[in-house]
Amino acid sequence: MELGLTRALALAVALALVACATGPRLTPPTSAIPDLRGTWKGTWGGTPLALLVIDQQGTLPVGGVTLGPWSLSGDALPALSGVLTFQSAGAAVSINVQGRFGDWHDRLTLVLDGLTSNGEQIVLTELRPDRLRGTGTSLPSWRPRGPVELRR
Repeated sequence: MELGLTRALALAVALALVACATGPRLTPPTSAIPDLRGTWKGTWGGTPLALLVIDQQGTLPVGGVTLGPWSLSGDALPALSGVLTFQSAGAAVSINVQGRFGDWHDRLTLVLDGLTSNGEQIVLTELRPDRLRGTGTSLPSWRPRGPVELRR
């Protein structure tokens, strides 16, 4: 009986951890991180998009085990923070974003997560000094989805 309860608990914990994982699984970057600070403008799913990268310092713990706000294991990836402005239901919406750099499928990748409950996420797989390209998702149907292209 006790063994069955242990297995059920282990399965529940594993499912909870999988449910918390979002976006691509990044590994520490093997190439230089470009300086993206400043203003970027473009489109997300055909609608206007602007990204203001405010800070590009520090690291963000990902993966592994956390206890409250403390990471006990996992990788620390280079991070950035900024503000994303996009059109939603005909109005401009600005949200804070947190980004992490890493390698995904042997390419330097930047994952931007909106700091809201709407699940905004942009995965940029082409990072050039003057252009960023990728794709974005959002949970509400009235928020943008699809291809993302930004230029300085």
